Amino acid sequence: MMLLIFTALSIFLLKQALAQECAETNNRPTIKLRVGLEWFINPDHLPLVVAKSHGIFEEFGLDVELVEPSNHWEAEEEIISGNLDVAVTEPLHLAQDAAKNKPVMGFSRFLHTDGGVLYDAADGSIKRPADMCGKTISYPGSPGPGGPAIVDTMVKADGGDCDLDSYGKYNGNFFHTDAIQSELARQYYYDYVNATSADETQQAIINATFQATLPAFPNDNNMSQEYYERLMQWLMSTNQVDAEEASQVPVSNYWTNEVSW
Repeated sequence: MMLLIFTALSIFLLKQALAQECAETNNRPTIKLRVGLEWFINPDHLPLVVAKSHGIFEEFGLDVELVEPSNHWEAEEEIISGNLDVAVTEPLHLAQDAAKNKPVMGFSRFLHTDGGVLYDAADGSIKRPADMCGKTISYPGSPGPGGPAIVDTMVKADGGDCDLDSYGKYNGNFFHTDAIQSELARQYYYDYVNATSADETQQAIINATFQATLPAFPNDNNMSQEYYERLMQWLMSTNQVDAEEASQVPVSNYWTNEVSW
């Protein structure tokens, strides 16, 4: 059984300053801002796409370029090297970068969803989280420690007791829909979805996606210090960061609520 790991809750990274002040004149200069997405354009980026398409950024004096990074994992490196000004990332990656003393700063939460794991509870051997013990996990960071750490946390929360080394690791990358291009997947599609209903089905998927995504955009862009303290503690306890170095990094080094609302 292959398990897909999805992450949740996106934030922005900032390289050096949290905001750029402009002279308060009628001829305020336009600020060029290169925003790195995570990773390719998807419904999570809806506020950014709408703001750019409808000229909202321009109203605030911003010339925004939305950039799809060539490498999902290197947003902070792109900022540090000067190729991006800010980037979308996740608290998980922000804390991991902070534990390595990288000069990154998170400053706004704009999407808040619950993470999870996918499995076939109907036909597979997994009926509940504890049943995932020792299963093979498909996750983009394979063979890194992230996938097993997340799944094993869910197993333990469901009363299971599993050896962290017992999980199989498979790198299915991020493009989970690429399989649609294969003949096998295409035949599966036509077997279970009437070909004449393809357009209707596609529209239903789009509608369902937006219905699931829109409620995840919060009115409150703040995040608590306790959240990051607990996240860093979990990263240390699951050996995803160096515990000695990470324990010396205060939350204020990589997260601020000064410019959020």
